[in-house]
Amino acid sequence: MSRGRRIALAIAIPLVVLVAAGVSASAITLSASTNAIIVTTDAKPFSCANQGDVTTLRSQGRYIAGVNLNKDLDCDLHIRIHNDGDIPVEIDSIRFPSMGYYGRYAYFDIIAGQPSRGAEDAVGIPTDPIEIDGGGAYILHVHVRLDKCARNSPGGAGSWDNEPALGVRILGVREEVKPTDVHLAFVATKYQSPKSCDSSDVPNSRYDSQ
Repeated sequence: MSRGRRIALAIAIPLVVLVAAGVSASAITLSASTNAIIVTTDAKPFSCANQGDVTTLRSQGRYIAGVNLNKDLDCDLHIRIHNDGDIPVEIDSIRFPSMGYYGRYAYFDIIAGQPSRGAEDAVGIPTDPIEIDGGGAYILHVHVRLDKCARNSPGGAGSWDNEPALGVRILGVREEVKPTDVHLAFVATKYQSPKSCDSSDVPNSRYDSQ
C-alpha cells in the first residue's frame, strides 16, 4: 500500500468515527427532547357554559374529570403541554383519535383556535406552529360539543385516555408524541339516545349550527 493511501485511510477512519458519534449523539438528543414533552391536564381541565355539565368520576381508585353530555354542551378543554427539556420544540399538528364528527361520546370542533379536520379523528392544524422554548409551557384549548348520534344508555360513562398525539418538530426532525398523563371521562345523559340520532329524544343533530 502506498504511503499516500495509508495517510488517506488514517484520516478517513477517524472522520467516519466522528460522523457516527455525531449521528448517535443527535439521536440521543432527539430522544431526550421528545421524552421531555409532558402532556397533562390539571385538576379542572373543563370549563363549561353550564357548570352543571362539569363532573368528576371515581375509577380504579382515582378521580377523573369529565363532562355530562347534555343537550347544549358548550365546554372548553384545557390541556397543558410542557417542554421539560432545553431545546425549543414546534408543534404543527394535534390529533385526537376518534374525536372527529364521526367520533364517540362528544366531538372536538375547534382545536387551538382552528376548525378541526377529519371525520373520525379530530385534527388541529395551528395557523402557525406552536413554539415552546425549553422549560416553557403552552395551554391547548379545545372546544367540545355533544355527539347526539352516539348510542349510550343514560348514566353510562366512557373514559378517554392518553390523547392527543402531537406532531412535534425538534432539531428539524418531526416526531409524533403521545401524552404523558391525560385521563378524562364523558357521562351519557338522555340526550345520547340508545335509539337513533333522529329520535324525539334528540332535539338537534350534531351537524346543526350553534
